[in-house]
Amino acid sequence: MKSKTIQRILFLGCTILLVFAGASVKAQTVEKLPLPQILEEFETRFEVRFSYEVTSLKNFKLASPNNLASLEAGLSYLKANTPFDYEQLDDRYITIRAPYEKFLCGTVLDLETIQPISNAAIYRNDELIGTTNEAGLFVINNEYQTTYTIRHLGYESTPLMNSVTNHCTTYYLSSSYSLLDEVVLNSIFTRGINKRPSGFYRIQTDNFGLLPGQVDNDVLQIAQALPGVESVDETISNLNIRGGTHDENLIVWNDIRMYQSGHFFGLISAFNPDLTKRVDIYKNGTHPRYGESVSGVIAMESKNTRVEKFQGAAGFNLLNGSAYAEFPISAKLGVQVSGRSSATSNIKTPTYKTYSQRIFQDSEITNQDSNMNNPEIDVEEEFNFYDLSTRILYDANENSSFQLHFLGMDNRLSFTEHINETDETERSGLDQRSMAGGLT
Repeated sequence: MKSKTIQRILFLGCTILLVFAGASVKAQTVEKLPLPQILEEFETRFEVRFSYEVTSLKNFKLASPNNLASLEAGLSYLKANTPFDYEQLDDRYITIRAPYEKFLCGTVLDLETIQPISNAAIYRNDELIGTTNEAGLFVINNEYQTTYTIRHLGYESTPLMNSVTNHCTTYYLSSSYSLLDEVVLNSIFTRGINKRPSGFYRIQTDNFGLLPGQVDNDVLQIAQALPGVESVDETISNLNIRGGTHDENLIVWNDIRMYQSGHFFGLISAFNPDLTKRVDIYKNGTHPRYGESVSGVIAMESKNTRVEKFQGAAGFNLLNGSAYAEFPISAKLGVQVSGRSSATSNIKTPTYKTYSQRIFQDSEITNQDSNMNNPEIDVEEEFNFYDLSTRILYDANENSSFQLHFLGMDNRLSFTEHINETDETERSGLDQRSMAGGLT
């Protein structure tokens, strides 16, 4: 009986020892510490210093050795349980390097299509050392602590990391997108010409710069500088928009349709630029308010605001003299007046002679030189033109206003031939006059 009791006690004791021993072994097996923490223990125990890159070691964990008799035993333990290289510089300092393969290989694929990218450039510290083949594969010599980059036109650059494995890595390149700087065209050709969002061109004459070869802010001459607007016969008032004829254009002045648009048979615009504030030119889509415009629309508008005090100006060139005035009559009533008149009645300027030769070429007027040899015939020609525009503005209240418009223009040509021998005189003349008015 006593013998059985002793056996039971021994069996129970052995069982308890085995349980505690297994628990201890299990605890030692699962308890692993980060490698930098173990290195700190080594530094304290053996009075040494380790030099390493934290990012390379922080992901490695291993069990902390307890029974190490020397530093050599500790280094042997680390070499056996970690993939790093340990080099002892002297009795105190030890360096740790990450291992690397002799060759670095990889496959380059498009991130979106998962197709191989051929001819992708491999750079080592900004030096081209190789490219990928048709399958997107590359193999290069691997150097420790060297930066490698994959580059290809149209893709973002991707860095390569020194591989610590024996297999090739797959790299995915994403497409690169370049955001272009926004370009805003505030003026076209010169200041004062702008293209509106709806597609038509707007000319602001109060802030306008002269175009090359231009001496006056002629509205219709400015229009010919725009794309799709030209003059087949090289005159100013005969415009062809998008290949159409002049009669297919709609020309309006303060919402009044105009049928005569030029002086001097089309070489000079009939619209005085002094009071023309804005010109809208439509050559594609036309506003619904403008009908009967097969090719395009040229809409001119005078200043529609009253001035507080008198304003005026006058000018003169080798063809005509012009003047305009704006003045208030009362607190609600204002008047705008502008006019031009030819200055060639008594003086034939070089500009007038050039224009006359251009218009009357191969006609009886320009063939006067042949009659100079015949003293029996005296020839005289005279050309005059003028235009006058008036606008009366009346503001009834803050929401209502009335505007009265008037425009008159005239072109007059006279040609006289006198035969001295018979005292006969032949007179020829041409008079072109237009008048228009409106109330808005």
